[in-house]
Amino acid sequence: MKRFIILLLVPFICLKLSSQEHSDNSIDIIAYWNIGDKATYEYSDYGMKIVENDTIYSPEIYKEWFSLEVIDSTATGYDIRYRLLDYKHLISNNNKEVELFWSSLPKGTTAIFHTNEFGALENVVSWEIPEDKTNKDEVFKDPDTQQEIVVVRVPGKEPTILGEEPIESEEGFLSKIPHVTQLFYYHGNTFQKDSAYYLKDKVPSAWNDELIDVQCQILVIDDQEEKELIHILNDNVLDSDQLFENYKSHFSQFTKDTTMFDDPERNYMFSEENFYVTLHWPSGWNVSTFHKTQTTQGKKTVINIKEINVLFDE
Repeated sequence: MKRFIILLLVPFICLKLSSQEHSDNSIDIIAYWNIGDKATYEYSDYGMKIVENDTIYSPEIYKEWFSLEVIDSTATGYDIRYRLLDYKHLISNNNKEVELFWSSLPKGTTAIFHTNEFGALENVVSWEIPEDKTNKDEVFKDPDTQQEIVVVRVPGKEPTILGEEPIESEEGFLSKIPHVTQLFYYHGNTFQKDSAYYLKDKVPSAWNDELIDVQCQILVIDDQEEKELIHILNDNVLDSDQLFENYKSHFSQFTKDTTMFDDPERNYMFSEENFYVTLHWPSGWNVSTFHKTQTTQGKKTVINIKEINVLFDE
C-alpha cells in the first residue's frame, strides 16, 4: 500500500505546477455537477512479471465496483457520496481460481467527500463501515511457496488479513481507497490543449522517506472525434542511480550477502509510471484511468496495472 500511495502522489505534485496562463486554447478541468448526477466505476488491480521475454501474469486480481453521486451543490463546493457496491478478489491456486472473502473495505461502505467549487477533493465529511457478516476464515496456499495463508475474519471489523484495527481517522480511511481519490486529482487545473509540460520534482522512494528525483512529462490531447473528451498522458521516470542506491541501502539492513548488488545484470534499476486519463469536459467526470508502474532490474521486469473505467453515468 505504501508504494501505491507514493506513486499516486507524483502526477498530483506535477499537475499543481502546470501552466496557469489562459488563452483561447486553454481548458479548465472544473466540475459542473448537479445534485443527483451519478457515475458508477469498475476498478481492477493486477500485475505481471516478464523474465527474459516470457510474460507471467500475477496469480491475484482484485476488482471493485463503486458509485459516486452528487448530493449537494453550493457556490463553494460539492458533496459527493461514495458507495462500495461490490468486489471480487481472486487468486490462482494450483491452476484453479479461488475466491477470497476479504477486501480493503466491506461491501456497503459509504462516505461523503467534500470538494471545492472546482471539484478538487478537500476532505472526508463522514464515513460508515458496515459490520462484516460473512465471518469466515479463509485458508489457501500461496501458488509460489505453497505456504498456507490464513485470512482472519474479525467480527465488527472490516475483513482484512489478520484483522487490522478499525479505521479511526480520515487519513486511514483514504489510505484504503487511493484509486477513488485519484479521480479528483485533475480538477482545478488549467491546461493548454494539444500541449506538453516537462517538469522535475522529488518523491519519496518506495522503501523509505528518502527523496528521489523524478522527471514528469504531461501531454494534453484534445480528442478530435469526441469533442467533449480530453486526454491527459502523464509519464514519470525516477532517477535510476538514486533509485538503486536507495534500494541497496534499504535491503542491506536485512541481508549480509551484498554480492547481489554487484551483479552486472542486477546493479541498476529502472522505474517509471504511466497515467492515461480521459476526462469528460466540461462536466468534469473522469471516464477512465489506466495506471501502470514498471520496474526493471536485470532480466526481470515487474509490472502492476490499475484501471478505473466508468460503466455508466446518469
